[in-house]
Amino acid sequence: MSITEASMVKQLVASRMRVVAYIWAIVHDMALAEDLYQDLCAEAVQKRSQIDTVEHLQNWLLQGARFRGIDALRRRESQPLVFDDSVYHLIEADLHEDKASARDLQQALDRCLNELAPDARRLVDLRYSGNLTGPEIARKLNRNLKTIYVTFTRIHRKLATCIQKSLAERVHQHG
Repeated sequence: MSITEASMVKQLVASRMRVVAYIWAIVHDMALAEDLYQDLCAEAVQKRSQIDTVEHLQNWLLQGARFRGIDALRRRESQPLVFDDSVYHLIEADLHEDKASARDLQQALDRCLNELAPDARRLVDLRYSGNLTGPEIARKLNRNLKTIYVTFTRIHRKLATCIQKSLAERVHQHG
């Protein structure tokens, strides 16, 4: 038995912000994230007969968002994939569990960014605020591209661990 059309539409609307935020975390382009989410919704409606429950739909949306985001990055050669797969799994797990609000996530991210070493923070700022690609950062800093990617992997893991710890502490404090 498949999910009802009404339940699907209700869940698609309710999940929009979280799933678009997840896609944005992968592609760093809000317009593209919105487009990918709309495509994902259209596909979900087409495949409604294959989706059994609301939980199945949620899992399907997160997996589809991840695949679409990564595919979009692969098609865009100018912006290489800089997140390690472990970061996507952590974000996806947190979104799926829905333990924290967007505000809680933003506060945790801000706190964790402030805890980074100055050199790591500079790399993050160059990449995300300056919108520079890995090769551009390597040229700007006169560093090996592989070193830049390894450093970003470490930074992302550190941020993911810090955010996860911060959110867990918040959940523990607020019961």
